[in-house]
Amino acid sequence: MPPALPPAPDRNPGAVRNTVRVVREQLSANPLWNFYARNGKWICPYCLGPVNKRPGKAMPDSILAHLESCRHWSRGQGQAKAESVIRSRLQYEDLIYGIDHEPAWRITDTTGAWYCPACQERIPQVRIPTGQALTSFTYQGIADHLSRCSMWIKNGPPNAAQTTCAQARATCMPQLMAYVQERLQMVLWRYADANGLWICPHCLGHIPLVRSGGTTDWSRSIECIAQHLLCRCPAYATNPAAIHIEDRIRQAATLTVAANLVPGNTPSSGSPLLQASRPKDKTTGSTPIVGATPLASWAIKTSRLTPTPTTATALPPVAMPAKSNTPARPHLTQATPPAASAVTADNHHLTWMDDAESLVPDQPDAQTQERTDMIRARDMQQNLMQRPPEIPGFRFAVRFQACKDISGDFYEFIRLTDGRVGFALGDVSGHGVQAGLIMSMAKKTFEIYAGMGLSPADTLAKVNDALIRDLGGKMFVSMVYGLLDPEQATITWARAGHNPPFHLNQAGAMNLIKPTGMVVGMKDGSIYRKTMQEEVTHLNPGDCFLLFTDGITEVMNIQQEEFGEERLQDVLRRYTNDGPDVLVQRIMDLVRHFRGPQSRSDDATLLALKVD
Repeated sequence: MPPALPPAPDRNPGAVRNTVRVVREQLSANPLWNFYARNGKWICPYCLGPVNKRPGKAMPDSILAHLESCRHWSRGQGQAKAESVIRSRLQYEDLIYGIDHEPAWRITDTTGAWYCPACQERIPQVRIPTGQALTSFTYQGIADHLSRCSMWIKNGPPNAAQTTCAQARATCMPQLMAYVQERLQMVLWRYADANGLWICPHCLGHIPLVRSGGTTDWSRSIECIAQHLLCRCPAYATNPAAIHIEDRIRQAATLTVAANLVPGNTPSSGSPLLQASRPKDKTTGSTPIVGATPLASWAIKTSRLTPTPTTATALPPVAMPAKSNTPARPHLTQATPPAASAVTADNHHLTWMDDAESLVPDQPDAQTQERTDMIRARDMQQNLMQRPPEIPGFRFAVRFQACKDISGDFYEFIRLTDGRVGFALGDVSGHGVQAGLIMSMAKKTFEIYAGMGLSPADTLAKVNDALIRDLGGKMFVSMVYGLLDPEQATITWARAGHNPPFHLNQAGAMNLIKPTGMVVGMKDGSIYRKTMQEEVTHLNPGDCFLLFTDGITEVMNIQQEEFGEERLQDVLRRYTNDGPDVLVQRIMDLVRHFRGPQSRSDDATLLALKVD
């Protein structure tokens, strides 16, 4: 039982005595008032805030001081949270204490990616930089994973053996990813079933974590494949050198599951997602594996999943230098079961027609043509996006992700004859085909006027005047335009109603760049020009700038919370020293992790600039 409360200051004697009495009674008899974390903090049952013992004061006195300013307690008139909610907050506080004090929670690989000691899996969305203090974002990322971690839910805190295993995996994961990167040049490693699920050449499992979706997905596929081999593939664990011949892999790809897939479920020999009889050799009846003995037979599980014959497909080659002489296959080409000797090389590059023909093989002609046009428009739009320019002393990086085939987001780089470089980010209201059409108009119009060398404010005013009649006030475009002068080490900014860019300097101070300006498409002529102002930023080594669209900050998680600018600023502070390319990729990874299983609801674009 907590000690008695000390005398309180004589501000309002009657009210103070009543408060002291109520608090003393609650601490003595109410179980909701007796949740103390491992670090000694008291969990307020009203606001769920952790209360520290104040220097020179007893814990009850510290609790009383907190309650006097707790608006949720409201001097005894508030409603306490449910015990389950308070206990959940207590567990989170205990977890923070464990992360800060127990080495088992600080296992990372060479890139800083965290390994869960409970399930021993690599969690790339959670990064623990060496020698740096953790932030609330890191704690929350670990807590989010543990809320879904079956090993943690089942067994609780990890034991020494689990921790040792996680450490071993963290050590070998980079080498395994390099191995996967090399193996993916071989056609044996690029088969998928009709649902797009990758076929593991070791266990012939259909792997939901790895779906065919074009070469842009391979940066994630490499890690997911390595994760499968390391954590879930019994055949690889038994003999890493043993893989099936191509005929067996192709035949496995012609079977798929006639049931809904559970996200995150990965097959294994004990609980395969696809429980099909493995093909046998015609002469011996055994299952030939390259360089190994046959695996144990797969048993049909009680889930009664029905294997359904489909068409096997081969995934596209990885966008990296090939280290194998094995010929590559085009994206999602039909793979009928001919003999291995009949397989021929196809060195054609990925085209929009490959996507169109394979994605809708059974659609009527009209629908096939519509989908073909959509894929063609998507590829054309992506080809309009430029690579960042290379400027001595300055590093640019961009990331672009559409929520549908056609995006309303865009970015642009403009090189002027006097050595200045313009860069812009824009967002058309809405998304889909209509937004994509307006985006193309806005992007080309901006390119024309910015190429004339006009000031940023005049450039956006010209863009507005050119588009106002077409937009008609029903749609609008938000933009931010920065004009970099490398010789003068300045950036002149103009903003047309867009999210203010972030500016983080070497000292860690965060500033918002927000000159006034109206979105493009609402007013015309002099009225619009009068709203536009410019702002000049003088550059120093270590400065980092981040431009973004609202598809980043307004993404929602399953609790309907926004990612928000505060989280984005936190990520910027954490990864600014790693360079702009790492920064934008980390933001995309964390936003995807924050969103969870929900589909994207808006286009997302990032543009970062780092001053060396």
